[in-house]
Amino acid sequence: MKTLVDHLAQYAAYHRDRRNIASHFIGIPMIVLAVAVLLSRPGFAMAGLWLAPATLVALVSAWFYLRLDTRFGLLMAALLGLCLWVAAGLAQASTALWLSAGIGLFVVGWVIQFVGHYYEGRKPAFVDDVMGLVIGPLFVVAEAAFLLVARRHEARDDINRRVKLQQKAARQSDVLVQLRKERGIASAGGKRDWLGRLKALRVRSGIRMSLPRLVLACTAAASALGGLAAVRFGSPYPLAAAPVIGACLLPYLVLSHLTKRRLKHFGTQLPEALDLIVRGLKAGHPVPVALAMVGREMPDPIGSEFGMIADELTYGSDIVSALQALNDRVGHEDLPLFVTAVSIQSSTGGNLREILDGLADTIRGRVKLRRKIRAISTEGRMSAYILTAVPGLLAGAVLLISPGYYSGVMDETLTYVLFGVAAGLLAIGNFAMFRMANFRF
Repeated sequence: MKTLVDHLAQYAAYHRDRRNIASHFIGIPMIVLAVAVLLSRPGFAMAGLWLAPATLVALVSAWFYLRLDTRFGLLMAALLGLCLWVAAGLAQASTALWLSAGIGLFVVGWVIQFVGHYYEGRKPAFVDDVMGLVIGPLFVVAEAAFLLVARRHEARDDINRRVKLQQKAARQSDVLVQLRKERGIASAGGKRDWLGRLKALRVRSGIRMSLPRLVLACTAAASALGGLAAVRFGSPYPLAAAPVIGACLLPYLVLSHLTKRRLKHFGTQLPEALDLIVRGLKAGHPVPVALAMVGREMPDPIGSEFGMIADELTYGSDIVSALQALNDRVGHEDLPLFVTAVSIQSSTGGNLREILDGLADTIRGRVKLRRKIRAISTEGRMSAYILTAVPGLLAGAVLLISPGYYSGVMDETLTYVLFGVAAGLLAIGNFAMFRMANFRF
């Protein structure tokens, strides 16, 4: 799957003229609103919300944006919600007003788009890749965020977290202490013993929020959703179960997701970091200086991690212990290769440049093999996604066609028991299919 940067870079290649970019700030919001308006019928009101095909499209789009980036995903979800609110008001008005507003916004928006591409001298991005239709709104939001926020900061401040702290701290030791505190690591370098596995996940996820705050936030969010469900269905069971789920299960799921995403990013950066170390050694720098170069030049997560190694070496730690601490707090499966290579070289000697050069090629080969395996196993994962989505989509379609179809059984206790059984069977089926579609080597 392409990253946020890949999608935006591909889309930006079709939008370099300032007049074309300016036209997108007007045309794309009009088109998005027009699509929301036109898809807001047929629909029906439920619990004060207007449910229509536009709702499903907005939910799928928000899920896609959240997978690319959490912050931009939340912002896009809020903007899509605003469009749905406006569209719901027009959908409940007269047919003439609804249709004229939708078609008018759609036509004018596309006219503005094509005028912009006339100045660009290039066809729209969606002609070559249909994903351009989905990335267009995200591109506008990203451009707006860049104009409003990014240009206020110097480029150096955006390299990684450690470099940002260096701008504020009076002493380098304060930076190391602060980074350890944010990661939940004691000043001596060991992990605090609290809730074991959850604590280790928090260290490896890289989040700066303390574990008690995270548990409290998850419990509050789950309790709020449980309260809404209790009010909607008139049953106290969701409200009673929500705090337990929020305190015990939700933090683990959140930290597991963040850890997995961070390890994937770290694994992508590791070969580049090794190449940078090799170039530093070829230039005649000692190993600690080459490691410090990674901390200065590369973005997070690997920049701050190698910066912590450089700080630990500065304040008396040996290189083997510093690298082992890196392996403990990151936990990437390729790191032991790097730690072992440097440990053996430091004790027996040898050409570290050649060792690291070969190691970088090995790790790149492993990454390539992982991606190949993931591509081969895509069919199994997509089958799991589709089979999981089918019950919800069918239920939504039935409600859309006949809103009162399930009203006779929603007050029965057996209905919720069957919902629980169905959810459990879906979970077991997904677990089995993902186990078959994922390989370790």
